Amino acid sequence: MSEGTAHRPERQIGISYSGSGSLLVVELGVARAFVRRGIVPTRIAGVSSGAITAVAHALDPVQGRGLEAAARLLGGISNRTFGLTWWQVALRVAFGPRTSLGDNQPIKTLVLGELTREFGLSDPVLADIGPPSIRIGAADRLTGQPVWFPPDQPLGDSLLASSAIPGLFPWRTLSVDGERRMLVDGGVLEDQPVSELVSCGCGTIFSVAVGSLNSKPPTNLIANAVGSASLAVHQAAKLEEELVRRELGGRARIFHVHPHIEHPVHGFNFTPELVRQVTDKACHLTERWLVEQGF
Repeated sequence: MSEGTAHRPERQIGISYSGSGSLLVVELGVARAFVRRGIVPTRIAGVSSGAITAVAHALDPVQGRGLEAAARLLGGISNRTFGLTWWQVALRVAFGPRTSLGDNQPIKTLVLGELTREFGLSDPVLADIGPPSIRIGAADRLTGQPVWFPPDQPLGDSLLASSAIPGLFPWRTLSVDGERRMLVDGGVLEDQPVSELVSCGCGTIFSVAVGSLNSKPPTNLIANAVGSASLAVHQAAKLEEELVRRELGGRARIFHVHPHIEHPVHGFNFTPELVRQVTDKACHLTERWLVEQGF
């Protein structure tokens, strides 16, 4: 952080999307507000579910077609999609590999299928997305270091590793820059990757944080685990954000974007109506906030 922070032009806009689990639906609404206000970022960074938002936003930052495609996909997803119904979990624990309760493999299948249909991208790498350029991060389970995927990394594998929530989804072993890595969810180490945007030269940074809004009591162990982890990483993200703000002083502007929405999703059970309701509200609140901030 101490290197290369002398002057950062405000026109270099970065947007950071944190890991948020099923609150991804809120992030999509926030991203839509950026599109509607004509705020086109230079770079977008994301981890975990925020990596999906980052990709969707970067696909079309002017008209938002990627965000609409992601919202359509999300409307058809449920706990069953990831093998997280009670009977699926029981079968997996009893007869399958015991590395996780469920499997996030459908993320790769669904996202790449939608990209092929909507944007004509088949087996894309990260460099195929944007501009703006995107940064997707994961966590190295063995070294305890964040891993930022290079531009030639396959998009599908990057999303799987970045969203590999420990316990819920299996870790992913990938070759990154020629080195084999055992990777888990990027939010474990750097849930709000504002530092990554600073290192890329961004002078105006929007830190999108929605991870602690679920105030409903948990109904099962999965909901309790995901909700509690969300609280922990969101608090760590706020500390990271404040650290960066203090280190940079007046050399950059960092805006904490946090629309307050009661989260109605249980687990990963979405419906088209729920997705539309939440994204519309998140977009409205964020757009109003952006206007108040002078954007």
